[in-house]
Amino acid sequence: MPEILLRMKIASKYTLKELQSVFNQILNKVVAGQGPSTADAAALYYFPEVFQSPRDEYVASLINTIVEDNAAVKQGDERRGYSRMTCYLGNVHVKPVSRLILSNQATPPAAIEDKAIKRMKKSLKRRGKKVENF
Repeated sequence: MPEILLRMKIASKYTLKELQSVFNQILNKVVAGQGPSTADAAALYYFPEVFQSPRDEYVASLINTIVEDNAAVKQGDERRGYSRMTCYLGNVHVKPVSRLILSNQATPPAAIEDKAIKRMKKSLKRRGKKVENF
């Protein structure tokens, strides 16, 4: 998932106060020597629902989209689609991504990006900024 899209998702889902609270909790635990010793690792460790879930959802959506596109190709007379697909995922992604795919809760990545871009445009319009170049 592109980092800017992750940031946009987090900013649209949580208020500034909530994010400040998350930030304070993470840094307090790092300073106290509890858990991971770096802020970015601690953020993933203590708040995976904020920082890791959007990435998992994006990867699952991307895989579902590839599989659906392949199924559409195979419905024609020619068998041009792929018969197998191999994905290399990191340890932290394997269980959540497979759970999302098996439960059919993954939404297409284009829909996720479109929603994020629409929210960003609305936000910019409220602030009086031009949004012509999107």
